[in-house]
Amino acid sequence: YAEGMFPPMKLDEEVDEHGVVRKQGQDYYLKPMNCPFHILIYKAQARSYRDLPLRMFEFGSVYRYEKSGVVHGLTRVRGMTQDDAHLFVTLEDMESELQSVLKFVLDLLRDYGLTDFYLELSTRDKDNEKFVGNDELWDKATETLAKVATDSGLELVPDPGGAAFYGPKISVQARDAIGRTWQMSTIQLDFNLPERFDIEYTASDGQKKRPVMIHRALFGSIERFFAVLTEHYAGHFPPWLAPVQVMGIPVADEFAPYLSSVIAKLKQHGVRAEIDLGDDRMQKKIRNHTKDKIPFQLIAGGDDQASNSVSFRYRNGEQVNSVAVDDAIALILDAIESKKQV
Repeated sequence: YAEGMFPPMKLDEEVDEHGVVRKQGQDYYLKPMNCPFHILIYKAQARSYRDLPLRMFEFGSVYRYEKSGVVHGLTRVRGMTQDDAHLFVTLEDMESELQSVLKFVLDLLRDYGLTDFYLELSTRDKDNEKFVGNDELWDKATETLAKVATDSGLELVPDPGGAAFYGPKISVQARDAIGRTWQMSTIQLDFNLPERFDIEYTASDGQKKRPVMIHRALFGSIERFFAVLTEHYAGHFPPWLAPVQVMGIPVADEFAPYLSSVIAKLKQHGVRAEIDLGDDRMQKKIRNHTKDKIPFQLIAGGDDQASNSVSFRYRNGEQVNSVAVDDAIALILDAIESKKQV
C-alpha cells in the first residue's frame, strides 16, 4: 500500500517567513486500509480458541493516491468508504466460515437486484517466490476456497497466478443489465499479516497457534457499488432504492395543501416523498419528474380532493385515476417493502 498512499502531512509544523522550521511537526497519514487497526484490537487481549471465530466490521473511510489517468467517476476514486470486515478463525473452522461469508455475499447482491454472476478463484504462481506462507497452507486454503465456490453451484473461473502475495481469494463477478462484467465482493485469505503482527490464540491443547485471517468486503466500496447499481438500472432504481420515491404534483396551487397532507402521511411511514410547488405547468412537472425516474407521482385536483383520492402515475407513463389515498399509500409501501421493480 505504500506506493498508493498520499504523502505524509506535517499539520502542526511551524515555519517562519524565511522557510526555517521553528517547530517540528509530526507526520500525519491518510489511512489506506483498515486491517492493522482491527488486528490491534485483536491483540489488545489474549485470545483463546473459544473466542474464535472473532469478527470485526466497520464502514471505514480509506484514501489511496490513484494516478489521475485511472480515476473515473465513482468506480475508481481516491477516497472511499468500505464495508470492511476481518474474520479471525481456526484452520478447522475456515471452510464453514467461508461458506457463511459467500452465502452472505450472494444474498446481499440478490437483494440489490444483481442475479447474474460467477466466481473467480485467484491462486498463486508456484514458480514465483514472492508469496508468503508455506506450500501446505496455500494448498489447503486454495482447496478449501475451490470447494466452497463449487458447492455454491455458480460458474467458477480459475485465475492462476492472480492471487495477492499473501493469500488466495474468491471474487464475485456480476453482469449488469446489458452484460457488462463488474468485480463486486471479495473474500481474501491472508497469511502475511498474522505473521507480521504476530497474532495468535491459545488452542485447546494449550499451544499457541496462528489464526486464519479473512478479509471480506461485500460492497467493496459504497461509492463503486452504487455506481454499478446506477449502470445496472440505468437510473431506474426500484422504489426501495430511489432517492425520491414519490413526487406530489398538484393540478393547481389551490390543491397544494390537500396534496401536502397526503405527502405528510407518506413521510410518517418513512417514505421519501416530496411535493413540487414550483411555477411550472402540471404537464411540464410530470415530464420533468418522469425524466428524473421517480417511481411514483401522485397528482391531485378538485375531484381528487372531494373524494379523498389521487391520480396514481407510474414512471412508465401508466396512470390510474381516483385511487383512494389509503390504497395509494398501501401500493407504495408494498412496492418498497417487497423490493420489487415497477
